[in-house]
This record gives sequence, structure tokens and C-alpha cells, in this order.
Amino acid sequence: MAKRDLLFQINQIASDYFHDLLIRKREGEPGRKYLSQRGLNREIIEEHRLGYAPDRWDGLVQHLREKKASLELAWELGLILPKKREGWYDLFRGRVIFPIFDLHQRVVGFGGRLIREGLPKYINSQESSIYHKGDVLYGLPMAKRDAAEKDCAIIVEGYFDLLTLHQYGLRHSVATLGTALTSQHIRHLKRYTHQLITVFDADQAGVQATLRSLPLFLEEEVTGKTIVLPGGEDPDTFLRKGELEAFDKMVAEAPPLIDFYFDWLMKNHDVRGIEGKVKVAKEGTALIEKIPDGIRRNFYTKALAERLDLQESLLHEMVRTPPKG
Repeated sequence: MAKRDLLFQINQIASDYFHDLLIRKREGEPGRKYLSQRGLNREIIEEHRLGYAPDRWDGLVQHLREKKASLELAWELGLILPKKREGWYDLFRGRVIFPIFDLHQRVVGFGGRLIREGLPKYINSQESSIYHKGDVLYGLPMAKRDAAEKDCAIIVEGYFDLLTLHQYGLRHSVATLGTALTSQHIRHLKRYTHQLITVFDADQAGVQATLRSLPLFLEEEVTGKTIVLPGGEDPDTFLRKGELEAFDKMVAEAPPLIDFYFDWLMKNHDVRGIEGKVKVAKEGTALIEKIPDGIRRNFYTKALAERLDLQESLLHEMVRTPPKG
């Protein structure tokens, strides 16, 4: 068997082990209790094949041995780690497990959430020859059909945000995996829709993540929009408070990301004075230059000029036509 096939096989063995523990074994009771407290139903748990890693050092190691799986390859996948002298121990212990699937429904990696006090709260599989965080979106295999039907995809940050959105019927949702949104993520989503809505946290880090994603949307020529939830909220907490109707309204009225960016520039520079307006003009036109489509460049140049109360022609001079190719 080819090495890649063996890696997928080992991940599948691990996924089945974690899922069986959560669903059927007495040892999985802490995981069942935790997921119940988080409001997830059995259907979502089954569909996403959630699991539980018991709080012991060698549960998965022993299971892999029983299945005659290569422990060296399990180490390569980041499932187990070598002891200082000899032997192996489990990486995931005392955690709810989130298997990560590729578009062929193969398990490429795992995330684990600690259910007792301690740090780190989340750990993820290391990157391997079959798992690259910048290439995989959590939940995409389950979301792709709905994204195509609704001609829209919602992008969130966390496992529980994604699972809660799916449970509340917003199945056209995907999540990034502890990494920034990438061009490759967007290219995957472009197969199903060109309407993408980001829902990042309302804190400064979330705003910066939203702003960093904007050039990617422009360069990939998709319609990027964004939702900013009330301070301290994320999709998981917001929906579980009974705010589905409010969230649906936000989705329907989500502003284009570039408008969000222009608003952010206007708030973060003193546009009452000339210097502030110059900074906004320079930063805004630098972004507009990244838009491949000439018609869109003209529209957004006009929109920025109106915000700054400047002659449109001045900004057009600042926007160099991007090179073709």
C-alpha cells in the first residue's frame, strides 16, 4: 500500500476509535456531557464524527498496536509522540476530538478541545504530507452542496462556531483551522459560490483578520462581505442566546468587505484634517489597485472619493492600472 494511503488509513483508525469512545463507551461520558453542555445534538455529533480522547497516556497507542498500524507513521501524523527513553504516548488526552475531512471525506487531521481547566485549550494535528491548514476548510464536505444552492458561504473561525451554525440550519458555513484565510481556501469555495461572508470575532484581532482577508477576495474576484457581531460574541454564543433571526438579518445585510475597510480607514485617521485624508487616500487606492476588474476599480475609486469629498480624477491618477497576466 502506498504511504499516503497508509496515512489516511491510520487517521481513519484513530477517528473511529475516538468516535466509538464518545458514542458508545463509558469512558466517553465526560465528552458526551461536555458536548451536551455546549448544546450540540446527536445528529451533528454523528454527521461530523466528533470523538473523545480519554484522559490517559496510551489509549490510542494501544489501539493502534491492536490494529497493527505503524506507530512511526502515527507520529508523522502528530497523533502520538515518542517518550524520552522508549515507547510512545498519545498527543490528544482528555479532549473532545474534531476530525478534519478533505473533499473526498478522508480524515486528514484532528483538532482537540480540552474539557477540563488547563492550557492549551485547543491543539491541532501538525501539518503532514496529507494535511495543510492553508488548504483545508473545516466542514466544507458537509457545506458545499448548501453553499452552491444558496450561492453563498459563511466563513467562521472555530469548530464550535461551525457546528452551531450547521445545527441552526446555516449549513453553508465553513471554518478556518487556526490559521488565516488563504487564497487556496477561497479557490476551494469558488467552485460552489462567489459570494463569501466572513464572521470573525469583534475584537481587534478579528478586525485585523477581516482586513487581511480583503486583498485575497479582490485578487480572486469574489464578492467578499463581512459580519461584525456585538462585542464579546461569536456565532456559537450568539445563536445559542436565541439570536438566529438577528443573525439571518446580518447575513442578508452584510456590507461588502471593501466598504468595511473604507469605514475602518475613516474611523482610524483624522479625516477632519488634510493629512488624515491623504493617508486614507493612499491606503485606499493601494487596495483598489489590487482589483483586477477595471469596472470595479472605477466604482470603488468613485466611492472612496465621495467619502473623502475629493475630486474623483485625483484618486484615478493615484490608482495605477495593475499589470495583466
